[in-house]
Amino acid sequence: MEINMAVQYKKLTKKELDTFIEMRICQLREEGAKEEVDLKPALVDYYDRHMADGTFVSWLAVDGDKNEYEMLTMHFWIDTIHQELAVLCLLNPFKVQYFPLDSIEEIEPVVTYAGKKKDYAYGVYFNITINGKKTSVGVASSGRGSLINRNHRNQYLDDIQKLKDVIWKAKLKD
Repeated sequence: MEINMAVQYKKLTKKELDTFIEMRICQLREEGAKEEVDLKPALVDYYDRHMADGTFVSWLAVDGDKNEYEMLTMHFWIDTIHQELAVLCLLNPFKVQYFPLDSIEEIEPVVTYAGKKKDYAYGVYFNITINGKKTSVGVASSGRGSLINRNHRNQYLDDIQKLKDVIWKAKLKD
């Protein structure tokens, strides 16, 4: 088996949404969902609405050589009914975890720079503190591929801020 270390991470956009939805439908079928209804229209509507208002964020692992996508580790959304941050983990084990919004204490961006000038980065992450426990969540990593330039780094930091803003806005609705 060949392992390609040129995988890059990117935020899911409308451009990749059809591919993302097809992967999601395949995943549901593998888990035993019946094909009694066409899920695509409902999923398109769901992701369009929730990506637009920032309550759904997802990251893709992109094989730079093949331009192939695969769903990456985590997807976040706000459960407004129960006032929880939901995190869907797509690695073993496949599960959704719910965290009461009140338990989220801090979200802070972290950049691992490649040099003193800070023009390039090895990685962009955020630390999220829930009930006193800090967890690091990867957003973008250069792996063994090209470094992350200033423009991409700033976009990732903006995305982290948007996620933080959505969570804090939902927390204030209580």
